[in-house]
Amino acid sequence: MTSDTIFKLRKQGRSSEALDVARQNYEANARDVWFLRAYAWVLYDQMKDVVGRYETGHLSATELNNQFTPSMREFVKFADLLRRDTAFSQMLRLAGKVSKDWREFLGFARWAGTDDFSDDDRQPFVNDKGKTIDSLEQRFRRAICREAAARLADGQSSSELIDWGLGILDKSLVENPSDQWLNYYQSKAHLARGEDELAIKRLAPVLRRQSRAA
Repeated sequence: MTSDTIFKLRKQGRSSEALDVARQNYEANARDVWFLRAYAWVLYDQMKDVVGRYETGHLSATELNNQFTPSMREFVKFADLLRRDTAFSQMLRLAGKVSKDWREFLGFARWAGTDDFSDDDRQPFVNDKGKTIDSLEQRFRRAICREAAARLADGQSSSELIDWGLGILDKSLVENPSDQWLNYYQSKAHLARGEDELAIKRLAPVLRRQSRAA
């Protein structure tokens, strides 16, 4: 009954009230997948609004972190049972959209992992403008690789998180050795380690492909 109430309030555009109901009733419904799904969707509404305001320049990076981080931590507390669910996928999509500026992205990504994407998440899709977009899985993996390489260079994250992210980069390159973005991130990682020759060797094929495309 509680999940029905939450979904009904959300449908009426009363997501804030629905979120209050979810929080108040979580302990009694912590193993109820339908309840958790309803909880996730109203939390998603709140977070989607934050991301939208950030993308349109109405929130600074600091404000994004202050508002986005508590909600994502709240999601992580209850979302393990939602892996492969659409609500779980949409949360990953939001996290990926702000991954460059959300300081806790790598930690969240390690919790989420890269093995629980649905079949749909692993497929590219065509948007409303007719453009083919890479799959959610591919975009999320690239965000992990990008941030791991960037943070290796600036030392902003723990070595454990960076090593995990670079492990994802190595694995992704084995699966997609010609991906220009993955090769670029690997090149940045080589540079951060002072491996200039390896960086150039990794980047050269990317530059040649871009030159031919131009």
